[in-house]
Amino acid sequence: MIKKGIVPDVVIYSIFIDGLIKSSNLEEALKLFAGMSKVGLVPNIFVYTIIINGLCKIGRLPEALGLFEEMIIKGFIPDRIVYTCLIDGYCSHKDMKNASELFDKMVHSGLAPDAHAYTYVIDGYSKMFMMETAIALLDDMLKMNLCPTVVTYTVIINEYHKLGDWDKAYEIYKIMLKQGISPDSVMHMSEISSFCT
Repeated sequence: MIKKGIVPDVVIYSIFIDGLIKSSNLEEALKLFAGMSKVGLVPNIFVYTIIINGLCKIGRLPEALGLFEEMIIKGFIPDRIVYTCLIDGYCSHKDMKNASELFDKMVHSGLAPDAHAYTYVIDGYSKMFMMETAIALLDDMLKMNLCPTVVTYTVIINEYHKLGDWDKAYEIYKIMLKQGISPDSVMHMSEISSFCT
């Protein structure tokens, strides 16, 4: 494209970068990202989010956070999506301190967390068997009229099963049904496997 004298714009770069990351080619995506400035292009928030998400998915959290901070310094206002990518990254790597700080920072910046952000944090705390915190977050969701998903309930129920607390698992299951949410095949498989152990 460039050899033919056609200079790609930010949208084209974002498409290529996203494609490279989705095909597990993060290093090439990072080179392309770094090369944008060489052709006089400034990455937008979407490009930053794509790169940050790619870094988070493979556990390169300090780099992701560094880009997040660079993005802010360059005048971009983080949106719910980029915060949620970082929160998911930290929760996936059991770094609940940083995940919680980002969650709080998102709230204090005026962005209300959505069901995805809550589910990631609930999942993170549940996997660390910090069930009181996970349940408090579920209660916050319900108070804010945010509808937890079947995934939200499944992560809590799974961890109660692992702890052998069948009563709590069933209590959460009943709350889920009362909310009009039907269990999915993942939840059913989880219940079956927990009874087999």
